[in-house]
Amino acid sequence: MKHAMILGYVGVVLGLVGAVATWNMDLGPRWYPVLLTVLAIPQCWAGARIYERQSVKRWKAYIDSWIADGMPHNPPRHRAGVRRSSDANGTSRAPKSDP
Repeated sequence: MKHAMILGYVGVVLGLVGAVATWNMDLGPRWYPVLLTVLAIPQCWAGARIYERQSVKRWKAYIDSWIADGMPHNPPRHRAGVRRSSDANGTSRAPKSDP
């Protein structure tokens, strides 16, 4: 959320610069640069909020599937490149460790 809000503030600053620079140039309607400036923060906030909600749903679905698999000994890892093996039925299981 913090990164999205920072980008929103950058959008406000750039929108203000653009509105001031082109105000008397008669390049189009004056409401357009004003609206870009005003809507920069709400749009960034809404996008970040939607992303956060989708991330929570995805995480809950992952945990539910992990529990449904019988909660193997090793907890799920969230690092790139670490995968769980599958048995013949396609269900995931924890990698076997050497005794």
